[in-house]
Amino acid sequence: MWGDGKFLSLSSIPACGQGLWLYLLSNTNTNAIPGLYKAGRMAMAEDLGWELEAFDEAFEEVSKQGMAEADFKSRVVWIPNAVKHNKPESPNVVLAWAKEINLIPECDLKNRAIQTLYQAVQDIDNQSDNPEKQSYTKAFIKGFGKALEKASVKTCPNQEQEQEQEQEQEQEKNICPPSGEPEPAKKQNQNFKNEIQEIFEFWKSTFGKSNQTVLDDKRKGKIASRLKQGYSVDQIKQGIIGCSRSSYHIENKHTDIELICRDVKHLDRFIEMVVPIDQQTPDDQPSEEPDLTPPPEIKPIPVKYGQGFGGGK
Repeated sequence: MWGDGKFLSLSSIPACGQGLWLYLLSNTNTNAIPGLYKAGRMAMAEDLGWELEAFDEAFEEVSKQGMAEADFKSRVVWIPNAVKHNKPESPNVVLAWAKEINLIPECDLKNRAIQTLYQAVQDIDNQSDNPEKQSYTKAFIKGFGKALEKASVKTCPNQEQEQEQEQEQEQEKNICPPSGEPEPAKKQNQNFKNEIQEIFEFWKSTFGKSNQTVLDDKRKGKIASRLKQGYSVDQIKQGIIGCSRSSYHIENKHTDIELICRDVKHLDRFIEMVVPIDQQTPDDQPSEEPDLTPPPEIKPIPVKYGQGFGGGK
């Protein structure tokens, strides 16, 4: 579909969650394995003719619904429910999956996907007329071999949960903010009441919010989390300024302080949108009101696509 000339001649899909979902199900990166394939975020954004920021926002929307996951560092995409709608018609199909598995980069997401696929074929056998044959399960074990063994070791649920909790605790104790200097662990115990209020008021002023705008628990919690991780008030303010300079976030009303401080990835991205405070010249200083003038329309560069349609539905 994505390589069809008539399809490409149609008006482009705007950046949105539904458009991305259709792409994730049918793009040319899909293979015999339902829902698991290799793809980088920049390449996918280019396929769609979207800015990278727009792609990230759309993927976050899809991810929040549990419809898709990705390890963009390893360039792995996983659609968990794809196998439910694309069950193998025979054990030979399962063996065909195995021929693709080594092309998927190693990562935790790949291991979890393998376990999900393994469970799916076991369910098929258990629900068959001859469950004792276990033909699908045997085909999976034969085809995936070491990959299944590795996935079984690395995705023990209790072990994974404990590791995540330990990592979160360790990050809270000694995470390095952009300044490069880890904050002392005792800072966790501060409630940051004054700092949170100062940041919230700065955000309201930057985006022209009314006095009726509420500092609810969700906003307060996100700001507090970033402060506990070692970000200073000035750094978070810098992130707010960065968001105010993004035409995409302004036009699509993605400017809530909860989004800016949602996690380290979001805050760092907004901070990087402005010149570091200690390197600013007078011309770099933000004005009282953010510049909301929309940028000139940029038409995507036409891209030639390969043929193919597959993946989960």
